[in-house]
Amino acid sequence: MPRYQDLALGAGAVLVVGLGLVALKPDTLPSPTEGADDALSSTLPSPLRPRASSTPTPSASATREGAGAKTGSWVVGAGSDLVFFAPRRGCDGAGSVEVRVARGGASSTYAVKGLTAVGGIEVEAGDTAVLVGVDAACKGVGFRTTDAGKTWKELGRLPEIWSLVPGADRQVHAPGGAVEVPCEPLAVTGLDDRVARLACTDGRLLGTVSGGDDWSILGNNRNVKAVGFVAATTALALVEDPSCAGIRVERSTDGGTGFKPAYCVEGDGPWGLFTDADRAVVVGGDSVARSTDDGATWAVQRLRP
Repeated sequence: MPRYQDLALGAGAVLVVGLGLVALKPDTLPSPTEGADDALSSTLPSPLRPRASSTPTPSASATREGAGAKTGSWVVGAGSDLVFFAPRRGCDGAGSVEVRVARGGASSTYAVKGLTAVGGIEVEAGDTAVLVGVDAACKGVGFRTTDAGKTWKELGRLPEIWSLVPGADRQVHAPGGAVEVPCEPLAVTGLDDRVARLACTDGRLLGTVSGGDDWSILGNNRNVKAVGFVAATTALALVEDPSCAGIRVERSTDGGTGFKPAYCVEGDGPWGLFTDADRAVVVGGDSVARSTDDGATWAVQRLRP
């Protein structure tokens, strides 16, 4: 991810200048008040609790449905021509999850034995991808494919990527291991090993420049179904909109403080979003939309079975 080497400095500037680098602690993170204005909340600086173990484990208070689980949505990972996506679900022991792979408009589906739910997928290069998920016992597991999803090999350790943890309501997986977070996570985007953006299920957007040791408030958007960052200050979100016969893509260029409509991806759900420094990908039930200019323009391709 070459562009993120430059973005780390930009991310720090956004946090320090725009937010005063407000460190948040799970017990002190303010909650939005119903009907209140969406102005950014403020808290007294306080360090986040120490990291959890190196293996993500769903917390005891998590429901079986899983933290931030949205019925009918995808966990997505994408490369230059490959898109991997799997249904988002909690650690419910419902059997092996199926991972879909799309390339050039054609799609295939593969069951991954020993994998119950997927938290995050990263395409490394060519036909190789890794994922973080959980097994039937809700234990964190990692898998790798080198043949575009046809076969998957379980890894001895979890891939060093930013990822959600199915079933965990206050934890995400970071390159350095599992970290506690100050809210129930909806999505996490890693800009590099230390810099990341976190979307909460209640609408708050947070940022870290310390690998998850502390977080700062970036913005608040209660209506989003998915959020991802293509740069330190540029975010994309999926929002339901009656005027769009599919899903609306909204774009923020101020770090997530404000979003404006950018594009309507027409088609049927479920929907999922992937972003990195080079691309943004929206996946539907029958289509894939791609952008390589930070969400300014899009190209849509219909999927064949």
